[in-house]
Amino acid sequence: MARTKFFTLLVMLNWLLSLCGCGGADPSSGEVDPNPSIVREIAVAGFDTDGEPVIREMTDGSLWIHFDAMPPYFADDDPDSFDLEAFRFQMQAAAGAPVAHDDREVFIIANPTRETADSLKLWLESYRKENGG
Repeated sequence: MARTKFFTLLVMLNWLLSLCGCGGADPSSGEVDPNPSIVREIAVAGFDTDGEPVIREMTDGSLWIHFDAMPPYFADDDPDSFDLEAFRFQMQAAAGAPVAHDDREVFIIANPTRETADSLKLWLESYRKENGG
């Protein structure tokens, strides 16, 4: 959680400095792009029929996983049955890379591998079957 807050603070500071004319992020410098654009969206089917997530590949190379609701709609009957932190750790294992919970419905993988997006898509599509949802 502290790491996510630090990342968010770093992004906000970078954005604020760019507004003041202190230059933009140089991709080769390792700085975070505060406003990456979407390169490609990967649809997910089968996770939550009332609001499927979308995996977004961004111009900075990161992956952003956007959920319609978190906890998902299928947990509405028993919200305590869905452990958000356990879900993030499971997602991280499926992704093979660190996962940051950036916002209630957004998870970010800053440095995915080539296989990460496909692995996440398969994992999300099979999540309810494998976890009794």
